Amino acid sequence: MNILKRNTITILLVIAVFGSGMALTFVSQYVYDTGRALSKTEQDITDLQWTIKSLKAEQAYLTRPERLEELANAMDHSRPPKTYAQAAAPVITAQPVAMILPPRKSAPPAPSRQPVTTENKSFSNLLSQIEGKAR
Repeated sequence: MNILKRNTITILLVIAVFGSGMALTFVSQYVYDTGRALSKTEQDITDLQWTIKSLKAEQAYLTRPERLEELANAMDHSRPPKTYAQAAAPVITAQPVAMILPPRKSAPPAPSRQPVTTENKSFSNLLSQIEGKAR
C-alpha cells in the first residue's frame, strides 16, 4: 500500500510539473504577443499624431490671411464662378496657329516611282537596276 501511495504522489507531482510548465509557456507567449501588439499600437498612435500635426500645419498655411487676400485679389470679382472647377480651371485663350507653330520649311520633292523590270530574272541584275535608279 505504501508503494502505491508513493507512486501515485510521484505521478501526480510529475503531471503537476508538466502542467505548470505548459501553463507558463502559454502565459509567456501571451505576454510576448501582447507586448508586440502594444508597441505596434503605440507606433500607429505616433504616426497618426504626426499626420494630424502635418495636416494642421497645411491648414494653417492654406488659411493664412495674407494668402487668402492674395487669392481674392487675383480673382475676377465681376462674375463669381458657378462651380469650384470653373474657379480652379485656368483661362485658355485661342491663338492663331501661325503664332504657335514655327514656320514650315519647304518639303523636298517626292521621289518619282518608276517600274522595275526583270528581263533576265537575275537577282544581281535586279539589284543593279534598282541601285541605278536610286542614284
